[in-house]
Amino acid sequence: MQPTPPVFKGLSTSPVSDNIRFLHPIALLSSGTKSLPSDLAFEARDCLTLYNALRRTAGASRVKHLTPEKFFAAQAGRLLTNREVIDYEEKLKEFVEGELSLEGADHPESVISRTIAALGRDADLSHLEDPLAQQFEANLLPFILELHRNNELVLSILHVVA
Repeated sequence: MQPTPPVFKGLSTSPVSDNIRFLHPIALLSSGTKSLPSDLAFEARDCLTLYNALRRTAGASRVKHLTPEKFFAAQAGRLLTNREVIDYEEKLKEFVEGELSLEGADHPESVISRTIAALGRDADLSHLEDPLAQQFEANLLPFILELHRNNELVLSILHVVA
């Protein structure tokens, strides 16, 4: 007689963990960076988070043209299109690029340094090193499980028509 195999009850019963932190792309800029990477892209959440950080560090008057209510005033009452969010993203990047290009931008009290610090305050990455391939492979499945536990795993099913 063969033993009864265990019943898989799914992953959703796993407890939610607080090991995963949101990292804003701007928080990962290296000190002394003078421009943004050409392939840097923000999601809508990133745009709002960046605007709020800039409002606190640069001052509301300096970023009033980036206030979402003002920037999207013509779209009031309807959902924003992807193009409109991308336009907003570009204006935020222009402001950040301007701050990065200023003399003394790498000074700890500069607007951009304080913005980077504000966006990365929960993410001290200074102690991290690039993982070896073996470490990466060993941690990939636990990482995916962690994303699932936090309901942050996005699965995409692509249908390829032959």
